[in-house]
Amino acid sequence: MQQNNKNLIKNIFKLGLESPELNLDKISQLISHDYVQYVDGHKLQYGDFIKHLQAQRKIVAKIQVKFISILAENDKVSTHHIVTVYKRDGSISEFEVFSVFTIRNNQVIQCNELTRLISGNPKDHDLGSTTK
Repeated sequence: MQQNNKNLIKNIFKLGLESPELNLDKISQLISHDYVQYVDGHKLQYGDFIKHLQAQRKIVAKIQVKFISILAENDKVSTHHIVTVYKRDGSISEFEVFSVFTIRNNQVIQCNELTRLISGNPKDHDLGSTTK
């Protein structure tokens, strides 16, 4: 079960961030419509999360995720990862992210996340939660 939960999270990162195409049908199979994400003091529900992914696509040309650690226990998966964002304007920003995901019925139902801008434009500090 724990390995399946880790793989679920990895798949969400591939589909939601790293894939050049945003496949909302596949994402909706992996993330519950009851999903809630708390990121840097902002609350995103499922619809907000989808808007967030769509808003990122307008700004970002490519995203790379490097997992430092992925730990799973029971219904929780914790990640520590570095996200490198290549923006359409040619600039690059890098973030350190700590996340705890809750999984129920093979879908993510919640995420608690802290994101820290390591390098890049200080205006990018909210790229992890933007819906605009």
